[in-house]
Amino acid sequence: MQQQAVKVDVRDLKLVTCECGGEHFEAIMNYRILPALYSNTGAEQMLAVQVSRCIACKKVWDLDSLYKDFSDRKGKILLKQ
Repeated sequence: MQQQAVKVDVRDLKLVTCECGGEHFEAIMNYRILPALYSNTGAEQMLAVQVSRCIACKKVWDLDSLYKDFSDRKGKILLKQ
Protein backbone atom coordinates (compact mmCIF):
# COMPACT_ATOMS: atom_id res chain seq x y z
CA MET A 1 0.00 0.00 0.00
CA GLN A 2 1.37 3.41 -1.00
CA GLN A 3 1.46 6.23 1.53
CA GLN A 4 -0.26 9.39 0.44
CA ALA A 5 1.86 12.52 0.71
CA VAL A 6 0.63 15.16 3.14
CA LYS A 7 0.80 18.69 1.81
CA VAL A 8 1.95 21.22 4.39
CA ASP A 9 2.45 24.91 3.69
CA VAL A 10 5.83 25.78 5.23
CA ARG A 11 4.45 29.23 6.16
CA ASP A 12 2.07 27.50 8.60
CA LEU A 13 4.88 25.88 10.59
CA LYS A 14 6.38 27.35 13.75
CA LEU A 15 9.62 29.20 13.15
CA VAL A 16 12.53 27.85 15.21
CA THR A 17 14.37 30.65 16.98
CA CYS A 18 17.64 30.94 18.87
CA GLU A 19 17.54 31.60 22.61
CA CYS A 20 18.36 35.25 21.75
CA GLY A 21 15.23 35.43 19.57
CA GLY A 22 17.18 35.33 16.30
CA GLU A 23 15.29 33.70 13.43
CA HIS A 24 18.09 33.26 10.91
CA PHE A 25 20.90 30.73 10.91
CA GLU A 26 23.78 29.95 8.63
CA ALA A 27 25.20 26.50 8.01
CA ILE A 28 28.82 26.11 9.05
CA MET A 29 31.10 23.12 9.50
CA ASN A 30 33.23 21.76 12.27
CA TYR A 31 35.54 18.81 11.96
CA ARG A 32 35.88 15.73 14.15
CA ILE A 33 38.41 12.93 14.20
CA LEU A 34 36.95 9.43 14.10
CA PRO A 35 39.35 7.08 15.94
CA ALA A 36 40.76 4.19 13.95
CA LEU A 37 38.96 1.77 16.29
CA TYR A 38 35.59 2.95 14.93
CA SER A 39 36.64 3.49 11.34
CA ASN A 40 35.79 0.96 8.65
CA THR A 41 39.21 1.61 7.09
CA GLY A 42 41.19 0.91 10.26
CA ALA A 43 42.71 4.40 10.12
CA GLU A 44 41.69 7.68 11.72
CA GLN A 45 39.31 9.68 9.57
CA MET A 46 38.31 13.32 9.59
CA LEU A 47 34.56 13.93 9.50
CA ALA A 48 32.86 17.18 8.51
CA VAL A 49 29.88 17.92 10.74
CA GLN A 50 27.36 20.59 9.75
CA VAL A 51 26.19 22.91 12.53
CA SER A 52 24.18 26.14 12.49
CA ARG A 53 25.20 29.59 13.73
CA CYS A 54 22.65 32.20 14.76
CA ILE A 55 23.24 35.29 12.66
CA ALA A 56 22.08 37.60 15.48
CA CYS A 57 24.19 36.37 18.42
CA LYS A 58 26.70 34.05 16.64
CA LYS A 59 25.91 31.10 18.95
CA VAL A 60 26.73 27.77 17.28
CA TRP A 61 24.12 25.02 17.52
CA ASP A 62 23.99 21.42 16.45
CA LEU A 63 20.47 20.58 15.29
CA ASP A 64 19.67 18.31 18.23
CA SER A 65 20.60 21.00 20.79
CA LEU A 66 18.72 23.71 18.90
CA TYR A 67 15.60 21.53 18.71
CA LYS A 68 15.77 20.60 22.42
CA ASP A 69 16.36 24.22 23.50
CA PHE A 70 13.50 25.50 21.34
CA SER A 71 11.16 22.71 22.49
CA ASP A 72 11.97 23.45 26.14
CA ARG A 73 11.24 27.16 25.60
CA LYS A 74 8.19 26.95 23.34
CA GLY A 75 6.70 23.50 23.75
CA LYS A 76 6.46 20.97 20.98
CA ILE A 77 7.10 22.18 17.43
CA LEU A 78 3.71 21.75 15.82
CA LEU A 79 1.59 23.47 13.24
CA LYS A 80 0.42 26.96 14.19
CA GLN A 81 -2.79 26.94 16.16
